[in-house]
Amino acid sequence: MSAPDAGQASSGGSLAADGHRAEREGRRLALDAVFEADFGQRTATRVLERRIVDEEISADAAAHARRLVEAVMRYRDAIDDRIGLAAPAFPVVALARIDRALLRSALGELLHCPTTPARV
Repeated sequence: MSAPDAGQASSGGSLAADGHRAEREGRRLALDAVFEADFGQRTATRVLERRIVDEEISADAAAHARRLVEAVMRYRDAIDDRIGLAAPAFPVVALARIDRALLRSALGELLHCPTTPARV
């Protein structure tokens, strides 16, 4: 059996497609963790680590999710300030939890993850 081409992953998909899949899965995991943490029982990091183990998440997806959760947790106050500036009629604390988690996750990635392409 020959080694995969430089542009092919071992499963037959392209490396780019596998990378996009891992990023998408990482985003989903990070959003889930940020959302669940908003209920106050566990930190987003603890939620994420539990999900990574329970769901047998790929290393690439787990790494991306960790970067996103770290960005949201580290810069949460600044992210919330930006949300407040963009939508002053909708205080962050009054937003639905899923809306708040989605906005925090998106802004955390776009503002604080330099490897995220602008097209995202």
